[in-house]
Amino acid sequence: MAAMRQRLLVSVALFGGICALKAETIVSVTGPINSSIELFSTEVLDVSWIQSGEYTDVAISAFLNGSTPITAYLTTQVGPGATTSQEIASAVVTPLGAPFSLLPLFSIPDLAPGTYFLTLFDASPESMTDGWAQTTSAILSTAPDATLSGYYDSITASGYPPANMFVFFPQETQQALMFEVTGTAVPEPWEASFISLAILGIWALRKRCS
Repeated sequence: MAAMRQRLLVSVALFGGICALKAETIVSVTGPINSSIELFSTEVLDVSWIQSGEYTDVAISAFLNGSTPITAYLTTQVGPGATTSQEIASAVVTPLGAPFSLLPLFSIPDLAPGTYFLTLFDASPESMTDGWAQTTSAILSTAPDATLSGYYDSITASGYPPANMFVFFPQETQQALMFEVTGTAVPEPWEASFISLAILGIWALRKRCS
């Protein structure tokens, strides 16, 4: 009976450790789509979040519509003075038309603790605009170690898009840009040790019972 109880406790511990390594939401803004902000050659849009933990296999997506290419940037700084040295990744993507869909933008192997900015820009003229979905009834989801900073808008775009002068809108804005960031949290050292001990415990119990 005692051996069975030990096996059960170790199995539960191992299961908890494995669950902790599953992909989870870092930050996301969803909800009913009420409108969109147009992306065109003189406007740059940006969202920002802060994470105090490290994540691997990070996937970044945004709710977009339209049919012309959009350039996406992931940086650690925006505004005058921002350069490509703060750029983590960039990509050109094309929305799937209408209606809005969650379009994958980046797949990042590892994202360390820090402040991050997702910037979208469309070089097309205003008559051929794409849109970034907005909601007035935002459903905000964040990991315990992540915070949505807010939204940024620049209507006088020129040069390197993340380096434009932005107007900041706090996360409480009534027109929230919709996006999603997911990843797998990197365990703290004590968590990694706990998982290792659980695995060793199962191995020892199996060896003892064999």
